[in-house]
Amino acid sequence: MELTTRAVLVGMKRFKGEAGSEFERIDFTKVFVQEKFRDDNPDARGVAAIEYEAGNSLVFEKYKGLVLPALCDLVLESVTGNGRTSKLVVRDIRPVDAGKVAKSV
Repeated sequence: MELTTRAVLVGMKRFKGEAGSEFERIDFTKVFVQEKFRDDNPDARGVAAIEYEAGNSLVFEKYKGLVLPALCDLVLESVTGNGRTSKLVVRDIRPVDAGKVAKSV
């Protein structure tokens, strides 16, 4: 299942290399998206940065010139690894207008 949502992209990080005792090859980009705390939670308010998988390190390279925070349309896909639980991963990032971000942060 795929969906598109407009969100504020607040950060990105990548890793490409080897890690662990077996020197497993790792290559990823993670993005951090601003999300509002629920209104019915008396112990939290405002926003948080939620982490999503976004592909390999080439995704970071593609957007490393993007000024953050940035208003973006994110294409998300719901995926499962075991058939019981699912998670959302970012399949595409489409910057909208960095000028609109200052008003939404």
